[in-house]
Amino acid sequence: MLGNGLSVGLDRTGVTTGTYGGETVRVFNVGGRVMVGYDGWERVRPSVFVASGLRAGQTDEDEQAVRMVIGAGGNLRYYLTPRYYVSYEARYEIDGGQGDFVQGGGVGIHFGG
Repeated sequence: MLGNGLSVGLDRTGVTTGTYGGETVRVFNVGGRVMVGYDGWERVRPSVFVASGLRAGQTDEDEQAVRMVIGAGGNLRYYLTPRYYVSYEARYEIDGGQGDFVQGGGVGIHFGG
């Protein structure tokens, strides 16, 4: 956390699954995000964010193997303990010039204050 309600972190870093041209493929992602949220509740933390990064993986003959990805959306975290949380997020993401609505969930570790 950078301050009350403001944080930076990793975004979609690792191997994920995507759908391109009707086929499911695995791609490598590395990125970061800036998040602004409400920290007034003990366990529930809603936020909005912007994210950017790089995605690598051949999707078809016409697309780049490495491309820039940017996105913006909302996130809702539920803290199981002060450090560990489960989350759900929805975002609009532009992947190499193509935009799409993406949603997902996961688990995470909170570093900082």
